[in-house]
Parts: sequence; C-alpha cells; structure tokens
Amino acid sequence: MKQKPTFVNIIVLTLVTVFIWIGYSIYASLSRPISTEVPQEALENFDPTLDAEAVSKLQQSIYLGEDEIVASTPQPEEEIEEVLEEEVIEEESPTPTATPANEETQP
Repeated sequence: MKQKPTFVNIIVLTLVTVFIWIGYSIYASLSRPISTEVPQEALENFDPTLDAEAVSKLQQSIYLGEDEIVASTPQPEEEIEEVLEEEVIEEESPTPTATPANEETQP
C-alpha cells in the first residue's frame, strides 16, 4: 500500500534541505583560503616617507572656531509655516474664458 506524501512531510523535507544548503554554504565560505598576496607592481610605486609639504599645507589651512560654525538645527513647524507664508507671492492668474463648443475657431 503506497502512502501519498502529505503537506507536512513536504514542508519538513524542504526545511531540512534549506538548512543543509545554508550550512554547506557557510562551511564552504569559511573553509576557503583568503588570498593576501599583493602584486609587486603595486608595492613599487609606494613611498613610505611622509610628505612634509602636504603636512605644512594642512597646518596653514583655514581653521573655523566654535563661534564660526553654524549649527544646522531643525526649526519648529510654526516658524517654517511663517516663513513659507511670507515667501508666497500671490500672482493674479488670467481668468479662463469659455468658448462655445459648436463654434469653429479660425486661424
């Protein structure tokens, strides 16, 4: 007598397959060796000395003190609405005129 697979059996087998697949993927990615070799061409152009000219330029650059830095804090909504109301410029728009549908317009 053959037994048909039930819905629960199919779900259990699917979950087991998914977990095995995930476990194998994690194992494969962790067991793969990491290549840390750097080509000699990349190392040839590297200058390990500190560039004194660049450091002096940094020291001479502009310094902003605490009082010169403007903090960008959000404004309360009431102030934003007031500013928006002040900025709105009311312009008169021309009133549209209706033409009868049965008249033909001539160019």
